Amino acid sequence: MILALVVVGCSTKGMPLPEEQIADAEKAKNAEPTSRTITSGGGSLDGYDIVDGKRAKVWTVAFDSAALDYSTDQQFGGSMKGVRGTVYDDGKTASTFVATEAVADKGSSVLKLAGGVTITATSPRKAKLYCGEIVYNGAKGEYEAREGIELSEPSYVMTGLEHVIANADLTVVATPDMFVTKK
Repeated sequence: MILALVVVGCSTKGMPLPEEQIADAEKAKNAEPTSRTITSGGGSLDGYDIVDGKRAKVWTVAFDSAALDYSTDQQFGGSMKGVRGTVYDDGKTASTFVATEAVADKGSSVLKLAGGVTITATSPRKAKLYCGEIVYNGAKGEYEAREGIELSEPSYVMTGLEHVIANADLTVVATPDMFVTKK
């Protein structure tokens, strides 16, 4: 009588062992972020900042076209054309804006608007700020405007201003030497 012994096994060739998977995950976590540029024919981008230890949306931009820079550490930035959007303060809409173009600073909550910029407060005062260029800093919750500034409210219009700082809902607007941030 002949007895045959057959051994059947599974090969793990090409399949990493658990300790190799852990080492690969550690390498990926410690690797430098890689960036990619994405072009888009339309869409939107949200800006966030840390407020009271929590991630909070500080602005939203809708755009007609954009070249956005995205990195594997989940940071977005880039330039956009034909923009309109919303600025938030404490989770509520503080103002809206329209501009020819915008640049979102990658890794921060800074948004620069240029070209026929109009900021409209959503408060009952309905103040409007017109200018050639404005920067919104979401961390500070304030606008800094330059170039041909005009501020209008239902009861008055101020023109000839060259540099002003304003809070997100335009309830405080002043020249830089007069503006004091509460945050």
